Amino acid sequence: MRKYPTVKDTAKNPKFILSKAQQNIRSKQKDLYVFVEGEKDSRFLKNIGLVNNRIGFDGFSGKKLVKKLLIDSMNSPYCIFTKCFFIMDIDYDFLVNNKIQKYENVFYHGYCNLNNLFFYNDLEMFLIHTKAFQKLLNEFDIEEDANLLKSNLLSLAFEIGIYRLADELIVKKNMLNTSVLDGIMLEPFINIADFSFLDFEFKESLKLRSPKKDYLFDLFDQVDILKSEIKDINKTVKGHDFTELLEIFLKYNGKKWAKQTNLEMTLRVGCEANEFFNTDLGKSFISRPLINPYL
Repeated sequence: MRKYPTVKDTAKNPKFILSKAQQNIRSKQKDLYVFVEGEKDSRFLKNIGLVNNRIGFDGFSGKKLVKKLLIDSMNSPYCIFTKCFFIMDIDYDFLVNNKIQKYENVFYHGYCNLNNLFFYNDLEMFLIHTKAFQKLLNEFDIEEDANLLKSNLLSLAFEIGIYRLADELIVKKNMLNTSVLDGIMLEPFINIADFSFLDFEFKESLKLRSPKKDYLFDLFDQVDILKSEIKDINKTVKGHDFTELLEIFLKYNGKKWAKQTNLEMTLRVGCEANEFFNTDLGKSFISRPLINPYL
């Protein structure tokens, strides 16, 4: 029996996405297509003023898809690259020396690809340093000092981020086909009451479950090296780790309805446009020829 693609499968298909964009651009229904990693990312862009019915938004299924759309849009039968804008998080690409695109119509949250300046890991890492973080705490009636709470959560997220970065470095160096970490479940290895990371327990769990046990001590050595080298934790902490820890903290304090996805959405819509545009990255964003006419 033939299996037909689901609507969800089709929405993630680069050929379908680019064909739709090509058709809308050629028929002049849209002047520009902006491809982003997720639906919440388009909400952030609209919140800072990128609202126009001549702009189409698509992607929404992760960084790998956005990178695939970028490459395929340059080639036949689409050839719509110059009418598209691609937005993604820098993540660890700079730190592990992955390829970074230098085109004006490619924008990385956390890294300016036009002047090679690295600021932070991803969009969430920018948002938590804006007024949106205090607004979020206000919604949950959290009276704890926002800066102190942020600092404690960042320190905890740094312990996790170091392992993630070390993992990517080891995987790339040894050309492994899978991660040494094979994912991280945060809650079993943290004590949210004092914001501590259970490092020994985490290492012991890896000795049992890692699919690449032969590389574990290389991983542990790399973690120690990075801890001595990294000076700016904003470049190492992943924003999604921070928001997951924030959810755990809120639930620990009785806010049982807290959900990471909603926290991240609140941060996106709570950020004020001038907070972004007054940064070096915000100024770089507004200077891009495809974007500037719409802001």
